[in-house]
Amino acid sequence: MAHRTTTEKRIEHIAEMMRRLEWRTGRTGREMARKWGLSLSRVEHLSAEASRRVRAEIADPAAVHQTVCTALDRVLRDALADGDRRNVIRAGMTLARVAGAMVPERMRVLAEPAPLQAMTLAEVEIRVKNAAEAIEAAKRAGGLDVVDPGLAEPKIGLRVNPDAHPGRNGKSHS
Repeated sequence: MAHRTTTEKRIEHIAEMMRRLEWRTGRTGREMARKWGLSLSRVEHLSAEASRRVRAEIADPAAVHQTVCTALDRVLRDALADGDRRNVIRAGMTLARVAGAMVPERMRVLAEPAPLQAMTLAEVEIRVKNAAEAIEAAKRAGGLDVVDPGLAEPKIGLRVNPDAHPGRNGKSHS
């Protein structure tokens, strides 16, 4: 591992603070200048380089995800500490959605009638039963999307191929 210079260590320290959203423009630079015994302009130069590096990371979706989750976690913790229930709920729900821990709010149920024409009646009944169960689950989860909102009363039409169903429509298939 290569030896890092003091300057490089300071840039990385500032970049880490920025990633954790601890760097406050106009305030933290003065604090670091006092701590490190540097001029404010030198620390501003270091922070500019750290900022360029952090901005370059934004093109990485995993890094963006981490930053957003870190920020939301901070908002949530601050709201909890302040007793701000409204923002606890907002930040918690947003964090859950971003982190992928939220149940879906909506489900889309789509039906394609063409493949149903070749099915037996028993197969169609199973499909209809499964669709009904999915619709009920979607209702319980908070809503359904109407697939074709242009219809005054959305309906699912089903045309069954009589040749696939022995004994239907007076036809005998022996």
